[in-house]
Formats: sequence, C-alpha cells, structure tokens
Amino acid sequence: MKPDDLMAYTKSIGADLVGFARVEDLDESVGSLPEQFIPGARSIIVIGLKMVDGILDRLTGEINHWSFNLKSYLFNYHYMELEKMSGLTARFLEKQGYSAYPIQVLAGGTPRKEGLLHSAFAFKRAAVAAGLGNIGKNTLLITPEFGPRVRLACLVTDAPLPSTRKKDELLTPEQVCGSCKICIEKCPVSALGVNTIDKQKCQFWMDQCQCALCMAVCPKGKRGEKRATG
Repeated sequence: MKPDDLMAYTKSIGADLVGFARVEDLDESVGSLPEQFIPGARSIIVIGLKMVDGILDRLTGEINHWSFNLKSYLFNYHYMELEKMSGLTARFLEKQGYSAYPIQVLAGGTPRKEGLLHSAFAFKRAAVAAGLGNIGKNTLLITPEFGPRVRLACLVTDAPLPSTRKKDELLTPEQVCGSCKICIEKCPVSALGVNTIDKQKCQFWMDQCQCALCMAVCPKGKRGEKRATG
C-alpha cells in the first residue's frame, strides 16, 4: 500500500486534514500506548475535519441559542462524520491486509475522570507528531490552514507509514501565537493563562454551554483558507 493512496482515500471521503505519525515519535502525553489498541502498532493516522465558520462566528461565550446550536452541530454532524471517516479508513486498511483501530469517540460517550471529560488518547499531541499543527497559548491545536477550527479523529494501525511532519514544523506556543492573547482575555471564566488551562473552570462552563469562544476568537481561525476572499 502506498501512503499517498491512503491519504487520497481519506480525503476523498471528506477529511480536510490527514497526517501520519510513527509510534516511536509519540511522547507519553499521547496517553494509552498504541499497542493497547493494536498489537505491533507502528503508526497513527490523524484525521482533521474543519468546523463551519458561521457557527463559530456567532458564539459569545454565553448560554444562548448560538451555543446550543453549536452543541447540536458537533454531536449530530461533526463527531458523527469523524466516526464515519475513521471507520471507513480502518476498513480501507483492512482490505490492504493491515489492522486498524479507530479511537475517535463521540464526546457524549467520553468517560469522566475526577469530574472532567477524559480521553484515553491525546489527539492533539498525535496531530502535532503528524505535522498537522502545533499547540497554541490556549492549549488547542493550531493548524496552518484553519487555526483551531478543527476536530480530530485518530486511528492506530500496524501499517508502516512515514511521518508527515517536517523537521522545521515543531513550534512553541509563543512562536505559534506571537504576542496575541485574545483567547486568554476573552475567556468567560478566566480558565486560560499563557500555555495553561484550568480544566475545572473550563469543564464547568462547557457543561453550562458549549462555549468554544477560544476557538471562535482566534485570529488564525478567522483567516482560515476556506474563507471567501472577495
């Protein structure tokens, strides 16, 4: 199997971003060892799906119909599309003779640990290892194409895939964001600091309304390449 064929297939079923990371390039922040999903795991496939700009652009960080619309959109479209793409990509790999485990989980089914939503796998860190972006001051993945306006799925596989991250793509949050701190300044519950997040405060407000204001106000997201230019 050619890696380019796998990437082309995944994009053909709707993925906006696709990247590969080698298991040996992952650090402990990724969470459960890939071998717990697939014995002999060699690679991680990271899929990114861009969020709809119009929905994010209306968010205020308050409890209102805009935030409830975002919640419905995420659960009934975005996460379900990621689930579908993960499953289809896993089947594609199986047809090539490899094993694959799609570990994207609908947010509603994500288990809680000490009151917080908890994932067995750190998708953002895997995306960094795959070269899809870097972590910004808001602790979110910031992609060159869409800023933070993406949601992710990951697959573990025993297929030997080359890393798609280039050596010069690993950046610090300060290099990603420069002097900008608008996400920190706009957070409704003051949960963000520079490169830090108070998970308790953030989770509390996320439980009240689907906030995502740190995504919405990020200038890099507002300048996403899918915007009309004139």
